[in-house]
Amino acid sequence: MPRRHRRRAHRRAHPPAFDVHTLSVRITAGWRDGEYADERAAQALFAVDGEPLIDPRQKTVEGLDPWILFGPGSTLWPTRTPHLTHIACGFRCVVECCGLYVLVSTPVPGYVDWDVTLRRDMYGPPAAPHHFRFEREQYLYVLETTRDDHSWEWPTRTVMRLVGERLEEERLFTGLGCIDHSYWWREDPVVGVCLRFPGDDPSDPSCRKTFTHSRPVTSAPPHEQAEEFLRTLQESFRSWADRGK
Repeated sequence: MPRRHRRRAHRRAHPPAFDVHTLSVRITAGWRDGEYADERAAQALFAVDGEPLIDPRQKTVEGLDPWILFGPGSTLWPTRTPHLTHIACGFRCVVECCGLYVLVSTPVPGYVDWDVTLRRDMYGPPAAPHHFRFEREQYLYVLETTRDDHSWEWPTRTVMRLVGERLEEERLFTGLGCIDHSYWWREDPVVGVCLRFPGDDPSDPSCRKTFTHSRPVTSAPPHEQAEEFLRTLQESFRSWADRGK
């Protein structure tokens, strides 16, 4: 065997330098614990070897919305270069400056590494990271099955997810700026989006235009409602834009 092939075979024979763990995800759609209750929200909670990384009952850190973690633009998927992703935020945090951050890397073929760091607030130093290594196949399976499982959704959320996926896939309204998907309200069966983009003076951040569009959720199939929402959204936006000219 040529020398270069012997070296490659020798490298493959080395076992992982760290213990191999198992990742799992649980989606909660509304929860209640004593005085703390939020029946509108959903959060993704990660566990390693069955042990949760966070406990929302402690009211210090809570999981992020599944749309953020597993929707279009998700940064949980391994890439060639290490990258940082946010998997949990501080309790009731609105700017997502704290919580659990994960450095996702693939230093060894066939494995995905997590370096998990807890940042309690935006001013203090982060805690020492915890290192976890997962088999790549098991890791991707968890991400894919969680992304594709929508059995926990309520009707309003299902319709708005379909709308959000179309907006992302077809790049509708690309370049306008921020698109908010207001799909999580459980007690208010209305789907809506809010488009925010620079106004007439791009150099002035306070000069912004906002367009909103919403429709009530009905008993029709979710795909039909999403199609109708997108059709009326584009019609309403064209009419609104023409009035502003």
